[in-house]
Amino acid sequence: MSAIDISKPLRREFSLARESVNAESRTVELCFATESPVERMFGMEVLDMAERSVRMDRLNTRAPLLLNHDPEKQIGVVESARIDSGDKKARAVVRFSRSALGEEIFQDVKDGIRSLVSVGYQIHKLNTEKQPGGPEVQRAVDWEPLEISIVAIPADVSAGVGRALPENQTKQADANAVSQSTNMSATIEVKADDVRAQERKRIADIRSIAAKHKLDHLVDAAVNDGITPDEFGSRALVEIAKRADSGVKAVSGNEGEIGMSDKEAGEFSLVRAIKQIATKGQLEGLEKEADSAARKAARREFQGNAIVIPLDVFKRGRIDKRTHTVGTATAGGYLVAESFGPMIELLNNRTVVASAGATQLTGLVGDVLLPKHVSGSTAYWVGETATVTESESVFGQLRISPHRLSASTPVSTQLINQASVDVEAFIRNELMTRLAIAKDKAALLGAGGAEPIGVANTTGINATVTYSGAATWADVVEHETGIAVDNADIGNMAFILSAASVGKWKTILKDAVAGAGYLIADNMTANGYQVYRTNQISSASQSFFGVWNQLVMASWAGLEVVIDPYTLAKSAQVQITVNELCDIAVRQPLAFNVSTDSAAQ
Repeated sequence: MSAIDISKPLRREFSLARESVNAESRTVELCFATESPVERMFGMEVLDMAERSVRMDRLNTRAPLLLNHDPEKQIGVVESARIDSGDKKARAVVRFSRSALGEEIFQDVKDGIRSLVSVGYQIHKLNTEKQPGGPEVQRAVDWEPLEISIVAIPADVSAGVGRALPENQTKQADANAVSQSTNMSATIEVKADDVRAQERKRIADIRSIAAKHKLDHLVDAAVNDGITPDEFGSRALVEIAKRADSGVKAVSGNEGEIGMSDKEAGEFSLVRAIKQIATKGQLEGLEKEADSAARKAARREFQGNAIVIPLDVFKRGRIDKRTHTVGTATAGGYLVAESFGPMIELLNNRTVVASAGATQLTGLVGDVLLPKHVSGSTAYWVGETATVTESESVFGQLRISPHRLSASTPVSTQLINQASVDVEAFIRNELMTRLAIAKDKAALLGAGGAEPIGVANTTGINATVTYSGAATWADVVEHETGIAVDNADIGNMAFILSAASVGKWKTILKDAVAGAGYLIADNMTANGYQVYRTNQISSASQSFFGVWNQLVMASWAGLEVVIDPYTLAKSAQVQITVNELCDIAVRQPLAFNVSTDSAAQ
């Protein structure tokens, strides 16, 4: 057997029964392997279904559920896998992700549009078996399933089970596969004519957009990816923007989730991960599985002594605001072995930018370019037979690149092991609060360099308000006017002021006439616009006003938590450092008006 190359991953396809779909839990039970023989380049292959012959560890540690065996298109995870000795079949329960792609494919499975499953596997050992009156059979007595995929059309379908043939398959086999898959489609409970009509319209719309912008080279990929005409329009805009600056590559992001259920996200424990790395030097269980999947989703290098937290944990996990050394009361001692009331929270600066409506982009991978329409074409009045002057739109791009934001805190090993309060929530909240406050302040005042450039320092913003003393009603109105004259009043606008400025404005009358009212009304509005108060800008007390959805706050997939049990080992502490990649960008600078001096005079 040494002459046979069995090192490359192989595949087999199987049909999926719709009755095995659980819409509520987003799970599907499926068969992914049997002892049915398949013809390979080295002869007939049989996968042995004895439990000792199948390495199931990889599948049972949340192996990926893919689309068409593409590692870049993970649509879920394998919940569990087993060998049923009764009928000698390998089965698995898979759960679909809530990502856009995962949702789309799961819907197709529920509707019966996609009903084929394929397993990718690797053979470690083959035994030759001679068959009476027949060819030799190569039995895989040591093989390992690597992943499970939802596929469209297998190379061969027979008796409800599809099996992938080797690359040198014959034309007859191809013809049989098409014929058999056509017969199989008769069992799919959908209106095939309607589906085909919708597909023809989708392709026609994509081709129309491509022809209009001379982007025919994008059509085939768009059709194969199954995207909508609207999604193709977004691709087209990116490509048009690239023409304006061909030296920059546009990279799209993903959602950064790995398909964890609410229960799994809630059970994920940062404290447990800290203990594992601090005492054993490696992760185990759910934390190990989540870390591995999150690293793959982020597609970048992380430190070895770190755990990468998936976005699922922050979207669906429990991050309570409950509750640092046990011996020192103010550093964690009050938390051990006694009854106590709610945590007395640290008084932090209030974060306001997200509340004001900033656009949030999460789970990004690689640099991102936002297409920007710089100038439009021009309309002309012309005579009946006159020739119109040609003009065209001009596009540009706004690059979003990752900046590293870090926060660090030491935690005593005694606290981790003995605290009766939910230390998990405290550590998570402490680290995430530090990051949130830093991002919020950078969004307003970021100076560039290591940190992103904030609104106040963005080139091209409006700065039409100069107080030169106490604020007046004319100053308040000018915030709005300065934006409106540039046609940049393109969304909901709001003020962000320091606490000192709010205090001043609440005592300044709009006019000397009795009953005129104050600059800030009792409902915390000024000139009809919401006012947000924060001490993030207390040192300068500038006034910020604008269309806050034009501010983009971006974060990249893979929140890295570095656990260092060595540096502070002599004091029985573990140093925990969290690293986040994030950026801030202003899409339309003219949509913001920032004062050039203090509003708190």
